[in-house]
Amino acid sequence: MKVIDFVGFSGSGKTTLVEQLVTIFCNAGFGVAAIKSAHHDIQVDKPGKDSYRFQAAGAQQVIVKNDSGWAMMKRTPLKPATLKELVSKLDPCDLVLVEGFKKEDDADLRLEVWRPGVKEEPAIYTQDKGIQAVLTDADSIAGCEIPVINLNNPRLIARFIADKLNLKSRF
Repeated sequence: MKVIDFVGFSGSGKTTLVEQLVTIFCNAGFGVAAIKSAHHDIQVDKPGKDSYRFQAAGAQQVIVKNDSGWAMMKRTPLKPATLKELVSKLDPCDLVLVEGFKKEDDADLRLEVWRPGVKEEPAIYTQDKGIQAVLTDADSIAGCEIPVINLNNPRLIARFIADKLNLKSRF
């Protein structure tokens, strides 16, 4: 499994891009999984529902299933799960598109989604040498020494990913 991590500030367009790339890669015949790192409290079940009640009672893991799928919730109170741990839980697939693991470097490819004016801080690539390209809608980025790719061209980004990871191109 090849892991591609998309990092960037909130509001930069990461989720939209990952959604587009999932479609492109799936339509090209790749098996794709996605992992999202949320920086706020996530609620995957509603208070009063059975699985919520099991977790509230202290269960460390709860699985909910129906005829079309299943989901597992796992408490990690002592330390947050790492990207590597989460990837290990996935069924085998070709690509894992990951959003938001800014502080981890366990991906095969790290790309920054950057839009000017979204946040008044330097782009992440200026301090994170693991980022291998910047995906942006800016005309240019002065002084940027890594590839800059048009954020509004997800097919071009998919080809870049395929080339960089030596994937047999199917587009």
